[in-house]
Amino acid sequence: MENDQFLLQNPDALNQELMSAMGVLWDYDEFQSLLNKNESAYDSKKNEYIATYDKMSGQLDARLADMLQQHKSGNEADPAEYEAILEYAIQKGKSHQENVFFHLIAGMACGLLSADRGIHLDKHLNLFPPLDWFTFIDPPATQQWFENIANTYFKEEYQDGLKRKDGTSEFQTFYWTVILNNKDVIQRTEKAAAPDAWDHDWSRGIAAVGGPDTVNRFLAGRSSQKALRPTAAANQAAGLIQWFDENARNPGSHWDTHVSNQIAGIAMYDGIMENVAFSDNITYTRKEAVVGGKPAREDGNGHHGDKNAEWHWRKMQQILDIIDPTLFGMLRDKQNRDEGSENDMDGKRGVAHANRIREYLLATYGGNSDFEDTVNGITAINDVFTGFATIINEVVKQRSGRLEAVRDLLVDRKTGKVRNAA
Repeated sequence: MENDQFLLQNPDALNQELMSAMGVLWDYDEFQSLLNKNESAYDSKKNEYIATYDKMSGQLDARLADMLQQHKSGNEADPAEYEAILEYAIQKGKSHQENVFFHLIAGMACGLLSADRGIHLDKHLNLFPPLDWFTFIDPPATQQWFENIANTYFKEEYQDGLKRKDGTSEFQTFYWTVILNNKDVIQRTEKAAAPDAWDHDWSRGIAAVGGPDTVNRFLAGRSSQKALRPTAAANQAAGLIQWFDENARNPGSHWDTHVSNQIAGIAMYDGIMENVAFSDNITYTRKEAVVGGKPAREDGNGHHGDKNAEWHWRKMQQILDIIDPTLFGMLRDKQNRDEGSENDMDGKRGVAHANRIREYLLATYGGNSDFEDTVNGITAINDVFTGFATIINEVVKQRSGRLEAVRDLLVDRKTGKVRNAA
């Protein structure tokens, strides 16, 4: 009886048992054929709903919330319609990602969706890398597992629906400190990063993780023209600061594990914006895209909805200058970057400035062999940014005592609230 309950809550295990039973009685391939037909019929039903959503995209958030509460109240709600809304939002960049991820987990937690539906959306992993969080769960999660997650991390919102209190929400904290810090999600983000990889609004919570590689590839542009919309770079700036806000409020092990890589990410953003990093490449999105202008639409889901992208960028510079004002000042020094560059070879721009940075790094942080090997390989300014993961990790490691000052910049310790919040 106990095993029967496990199977009822674990679709993958139940399917394996049914396949074995049908194989003994009839044919092992028959069950898989029936399963494929059933999945095809379910997808067809979802597609019927999706075809109507372009005309009602502004109503989809309310529809999700209504269907979730409807099911939890004991009334009928169509899982195909519910999942169709989630899939449409992922494909089109509608709603916002916290809302979509909340309703996906909540739907599986209350039984509106079967517990394997997160895995079934894996065809959208590159479009929405946080979905890779579902692949790390071993053994496959049950409805009870998702219900425990909901009641542990965002119990009040699971019961009553998403809501913001004092500029944040239970689920928002969970999303930014657990989901976006998951190693599988970070690796998937790094692999998928490209200028046109993600909806320009959803770049707030996707292009903000993965560190310098994600930032570099996202801002790089394609071929001979810039493919990145300015709003995408603005939303990325908001997301980069939101990671620091959320994780500084809830440091734990995730802060310690990922803060070096995130600092390298904002340093890469700063270098590219200042046209110091990869300045010989005209396809990069530079500061012209983020200086001035209104707050990005997605920033309203963070803590600084009244601040524009340039404000977020300057906040990054404040963080960097707490860690090492000399180093990061050199890395955004466009004037010295060009000193003597008229004699530099192609691809070796900023040799003189690179030499000064190399000497500073060795004199200040030398001692680690991997670090010294990377630094000794610097022959031009671009080499500094290419080796960022190793370089910044060592810098932050040796300046770790300054991380508390970073937290103080971002969060009021007495109240636990983010500073400068809208």
